[in-house]
Amino acid sequence: MKDKNQVLLIGFEPTTLDFSSFPNFNAEKVMEGLKKGQEKGLELGYDIEICLIKPDGTDIDMISQKLSNSKFDCILIGAGIRVSPEYFLLFEKVVNIVHQKASSSIICFNTNPNDSLEAIQRGFEFYIPKENT
Repeated sequence: MKDKNQVLLIGFEPTTLDFSSFPNFNAEKVMEGLKKGQEKGLELGYDIEICLIKPDGTDIDMISQKLSNSKFDCILIGAGIRVSPEYFLLFEKVVNIVHQKASSSIICFNTNPNDSLEAIQRGFEFYIPKENT
């Protein structure tokens, strides 16, 4: 039997965010969405590990450590890191860490904490493994 697909979800620690620009969300709703996706993912064959960093990037080395210590089939970079121009440079750093440490992993993106599982499924759907030669 095949082991579950290993997934790393990278996002912001929601308790450190200002949600004034996103009135439909708060820290509790974000964590609820992530946890529901994680639980449902387990049922569907995905072992989803959540890695939450601070928006100031002071703990970005946590991503490198996780990628150095484990192999992930898929890495999801959350919308919170990507969509706000104020985090552009941090997003760039995250992408480059992922590229450097996990170049063979699928990369996918969600649009909010509630569609992470769909993004992961989409990533695996379009990924075609290279044949061994």
